[in-house]
Amino acid sequence: MKNPDRKTISQLENLPNVGKAIAEKLRLIGIDHPKKLIGKQPLELYDQLCIVTKERHDPCVIDTFMSIVHFMESGEVLPWWAFTDKRKRGNKMKYGYTIIYVSSVEETLDFYYRAFGFEIKFIDETKAYGELNTGDTTLAFASHKMGDMNLGGEYRKSNIDDTPLGIELAFVTEDVSSAYGKAVSAGALPIKEPEEKPWGQVVGYVRSVEGSIIEICTPIGD
Repeated sequence: MKNPDRKTISQLENLPNVGKAIAEKLRLIGIDHPKKLIGKQPLELYDQLCIVTKERHDPCVIDTFMSIVHFMESGEVLPWWAFTDKRKRGNKMKYGYTIIYVSSVEETLDFYYRAFGFEIKFIDETKAYGELNTGDTTLAFASHKMGDMNLGGEYRKSNIDDTPLGIELAFVTEDVSSAYGKAVSAGALPIKEPEEKPWGQVVGYVRSVEGSIIEICTPIGD
């Protein structure tokens, strides 16, 4: 098994357990250098790969991703199958993504960055799918073309000119007034200016460019 120096490695193909096929999969999801694996969640990388390639890959790909993230973070070289049991033990349901279908993924990502400060975590080369860096639960956007493929077009498309769907995204901040003003300046449609609720939380509402209701609020209990 390959045993490179993780501090100087520069080619994906030189990683343990990685050949040309896995290296190409990594490049499809924006990992073009071994150091970009540091801090990544292997299951999220796998999910991105399945979305971008429009197919479900063998679970051993997750094990391989686990092995190379582990190597880049610790320097320990282990075969990919050493991670199979760990992957199976961790196979519990969790809330991983909110995905909104939009007319332009690229423009929507740009808006959320300008309006709320969320960095772009990933966007595939076709611009049909992208994610924001929003913490444990990822806020993502996919094109209506992908929505037609996944759902046969059988869904209601959100539109800023229509009555909003009965769902909201809640973004938490200590300074709601400033965040509200920044969002409106970036193109968000104001719904309700910030106000203090009876339970002490400050909350304001806007609509984003694709039509979602956004709640901007202080942490509950503050």
